[in-house]
Amino acid sequence: MESADNLPPIGKRDSDLALHERKASLAKAQMAGAAAGFASALAWGLVTYAIQYVVGYFAIGVGVLVGYCVKRFGKGSGKVHGTVAGFYALLGCVLGNLFCLAFFVADQENLPLVRILFVVDFYEIFKAYLSEFDVMDLVFYGIAVSSAYKIGLNPGQVKAEPDHVLDAKTAAAAESSAGEARASEKSGVSKPG
Repeated sequence: MESADNLPPIGKRDSDLALHERKASLAKAQMAGAAAGFASALAWGLVTYAIQYVVGYFAIGVGVLVGYCVKRFGKGSGKVHGTVAGFYALLGCVLGNLFCLAFFVADQENLPLVRILFVVDFYEIFKAYLSEFDVMDLVFYGIAVSSAYKIGLNPGQVKAEPDHVLDAKTAAAAESSAGEARASEKSGVSKPG
């Protein structure tokens, strides 16, 4: 057991705890972003395979989902979380297009989707991806990254005020309402409703 003399000052312990919480928050944001990026990319590939048509709008969905997951599970805010969201959104978009191509190749080769990860040469898929890449892909990727970044910044998060501050505000509002009621009674003017 440590004596009080061996402990760091209270401010130092608090800052160490805050640093640890920020690192844990960032790690959770990264895991959530990676999972959401992969899951949405896989879903994009499967839907594209099912409808036999590549839809670029899915990229925006990837960005929104990744941004939301980083925001929700990362529980942090700032440029770092936004950047994490943007990175995994871009990765999810590229992976989504690669899955689309891989699933189309599997269909042409009459391979089951489960075996595609073991049979298809992903280098060849990537070369095909680069040959099919066009300006519209950049536009949709840009929108996806921008959406994920903005959502990942977490601007909508409101810090809760301590209970004693809320109680004081509630009491002040109640006193103000009661004061207005007394003033209107004295003047003989009544408020409708």
